[in-house]
Amino acid sequence: MKLLENPLIKVVGICVILYFALFHNKNNPQSLGNRFSSQQIKKDLNDMQEKGKFIASNVQAVRSYTKAQELGPDGQVIMPTAEVEVTVKDVGLGSGKKSVVCGEEVEAFISLNSDKARNLMTNPSAKFLIGSKKQWLVEKNIIGMKKGGVREIRIPQGFQSDDKDLAQFLQENKVDLTYQIILTKIIKDADPKSNLTCE
Repeated sequence: MKLLENPLIKVVGICVILYFALFHNKNNPQSLGNRFSSQQIKKDLNDMQEKGKFIASNVQAVRSYTKAQELGPDGQVIMPTAEVEVTVKDVGLGSGKKSVVCGEEVEAFISLNSDKARNLMTNPSAKFLIGSKKQWLVEKNIIGMKKGGVREIRIPQGFQSDDKDLAQFLQENKVDLTYQIILTKIIKDADPKSNLTCE
């Protein structure tokens, strides 16, 4: 036991263990000796470098694709659909039994205001043929209103509209906009033979 306490014996023992661990089985590519050889370390470093380049290339490709998806044909940013949903709120329900249906012609007081309390447009006697799709966002949200009813349509910034006037207002103001509609009159009932649709 005293022999094992000799420092020289300990050093020799460690050297023997390291020799067998590192150099005993050189024919085995998985041996510690081969794994820690200068050739293997160099090969491992080269493999890591190539993998790093591959990952960086893929990350860059994903970023480029994502950026392209966020831009429209004219280079403008398109906001995600979930963030640009129009919300409709009835402020006053109006009176009478008759509600506006598709194909009817109506008259309404309409104003468009920005979130900065700025009035952008007011028309006290605007006429709409429901289903003509000339101002589809307004037309479809008048459906169901009664005479004297008040409805607000909130349009978030970034909403994509086919209405050129509304699209211009959104582009110029860079804030949410709100239509306020007061139904004043149902001018003409829907024509049963009309081809108008409100889908």
